[in-house]
Amino acid sequence: MAQGLTSEGLIETIEVDQSRALEAEENFKKAGVAGKIKVLHGLALNILSGLQRDYDFVFIDAMKTEYPQYLDRSLRLLRKGGIIVGDDAFLGQLGWGDDASKRALDEFNRRICNELKGVLLPFGDGLTLATV
Repeated sequence: MAQGLTSEGLIETIEVDQSRALEAEENFKKAGVAGKIKVLHGLALNILSGLQRDYDFVFIDAMKTEYPQYLDRSLRLLRKGGIIVGDDAFLGQLGWGDDASKRALDEFNRRICNELKGVLLPFGDGLTLATV
């Protein structure tokens, strides 16, 4: 993705685990894309609440119980025509996770499909996709 960006393009990614964030930054340097990817360290809900820019694309793959909250915060950040993708859409139906995770994924998927007229895609553990 970083190699396909325009010269002004920037990918911002959030990682709560400091060691993984540092490893990712090192991998971005090795790949020659460090200037195009910025790792934001911390809790995603806190970071998303503080962001102010308009984004073209949001990819959600984090704590499943927080997916509905990620959706709320991401919708505030996406420009009109922006794309939102959620990973692991089918994990709840596949029997993964506790009841809270299953309920949150179900709510997230319903909102993507009903409120945003998005779709569920049967790739791997499932993806949700919508434009705003």
